[in-house]
Order: sequence, then C-alpha cells, then structure tokens
Amino acid sequence: MHVLSRDQSLFAAEDVPGARSIGELTLAIFRSASGQSPDHAAERELAAVLLGAAVHLLYLVSDVLDDVEDGDYTDAGLAMPLALNASTGLLFLAQHALLSIPGTIVAASRLAEAVCRFNLELVRVCSGQHEDLQSSSFEDSMSEERCLAVAEAKNSAMHGTFYALAATLASDNQELVKLFRAFGSKLGLALQLQNDLHDILSPQSKQDLAAGKATLPLVYSLAQAEYAPQLQRLLQELTERPQAKEVLDQAMELIWHAGGIHYTWVQSQLAGIEACDIVKQIERHCKPDAYVYRVIQLYQVQDEELSGLLA
Repeated sequence: MHVLSRDQSLFAAEDVPGARSIGELTLAIFRSASGQSPDHAAERELAAVLLGAAVHLLYLVSDVLDDVEDGDYTDAGLAMPLALNASTGLLFLAQHALLSIPGTIVAASRLAEAVCRFNLELVRVCSGQHEDLQSSSFEDSMSEERCLAVAEAKNSAMHGTFYALAATLASDNQELVKLFRAFGSKLGLALQLQNDLHDILSPQSKQDLAAGKATLPLVYSLAQAEYAPQLQRLLQELTERPQAKEVLDQAMELIWHAGGIHYTWVQSQLAGIEACDIVKQIERHCKPDAYVYRVIQLYQVQDEELSGLLA
C-alpha cells in the first residue's frame, strides 16, 4: 500500500544513473496519448500514477517469478517460498492499482474491459514463458528464428501489452493504441536480448550458461561450425559440474569468439532502432512525453553509425 501512495517519483530511480523504469514509461505514454487537456488535471495525474504503479508491480512479479523458474535461487532456504509469496502479493496490489483509477477519467465499464483484455494478454505472455521453459536447453534443436520468436512472446509481448493499455485508457484513437503496442513490442525485444546478454555474462549469479539455456548468444554460437563441437562438449560437462569455474570461463570465451555476444547486442540495437522509427509515426498523432525520448536515446543512431554497427 505504501508503493501505491507514492507519486511519480517512485519510478524515477534517481540513484541509478541511466536507469529506465517501465512504470515511468507507462505513465509517460498515458500522458502522451491523453493530450494536454487541462480538464481533471489532478485526477488524470492520479490515474497515470496508478497505472504506472500497476505496471511497475507486474514487472517486478514477472522478474521474481522468472528468477524462480530459471533456478537462480540456488541457496534456497526460505528464499523461494518468500519470493513466491511476495510475487503473489504484488500481483494483487497491481490489480488493486488498476481498478483504483478514478471513474472521472476512465469510465468503469471501459476500465473493466481494458483490465479483462490486459489479463488475457498476460496469459499469452505466460504461454511464451511456458514454451521457453519447455524448449530452453542447448540439447534441443533451437533455431535463431525460434529463439527470437520466444523472446518476442515474453518481454516483448509484455511491454506491448503494458503500453497498449496505457494508450487505451487515455485515448479512443485505435491507430495510436496500435502504434504504442508496436513500440512496446520492439523496445521489449531489445530489452529481452539485453537481459539474455546480462544473464549469460553473469555465470556466477545466473544459471543461463551452466544450464545451457538456449538464448540467442548461445544459439548463435552453436550454429558456428568452427566452435560448435567444443562448445557442446563444455556445455555437456556443465550439466555434471554446473559451478566449475574453469569450464564456465572456457565456454564464455568460445561464445565471445563465435560472435554470440556481439550478434545479440546488434540484434538488440536493431530492435531499438525500430522502436525509434515507430515513435516518429506516433508523433503524427500526439506529442510524446519527454520521458519516451529519454528511453529511446540509446538507439538513436545515424546511418553511418548503423553501417559500422553491422560491420
């Protein structure tokens, strides 16, 4: 309840330089789509903050559950039960926040319809995670295309859902809703690929490499004939000795040499650039909040920079 009583400073993360918040971005999209109308300014701001809080909480839920499902709580004790219980509480708080949006801004019937659609979309996100858990081993024949499809069904779909909800509650312009969904999907894909990079580059705290999880850095590296046999052997060894530092280090070095790290980073940048292009289309319908530009500034590259990126 303390979280929901805070204003938009909840999302600013001022103590973390360069930090970006999905809650703050949701709030910014609500402001963008609702225009600059002075009517009901206080209620509109409250609605935006409640929506941002709900999305912020739901993202925390997904993050905690993802760690549980990926086996990142290695020294369990009470860690896993507490994580599951906390995520359940956060989920109910998120729903409470959504349903507390003032009726003077969003009619009750419209809000109920939006929440129903929102919940169904999140079920589809769960389906993407389900597929990922069922086929996420290096021993499975995971292609690069399927790997990207799984990423799009998870973080990408979740961001698209969150931002489409923000636009839906703020505007009747269905084209604008569609554009914000597309923007969220591309930004979510960029962030998912960055997350995959972070996890495989953190073998001491994350299990992706030790478990041979079929994320893009590994899938791409295994597709390189020069490195695949040795990398397969090391991954097989990690199934028996998942904490063997010398094996983890050798596998990491091979992934670097095979180009898996650079290739995944490039794909992340390209998805971000597509998100920037969608913002240009959004500008035809409304004036985006300044925070939207802050989020995409890392992906705003010139043509000559893009050529160098792909070299």
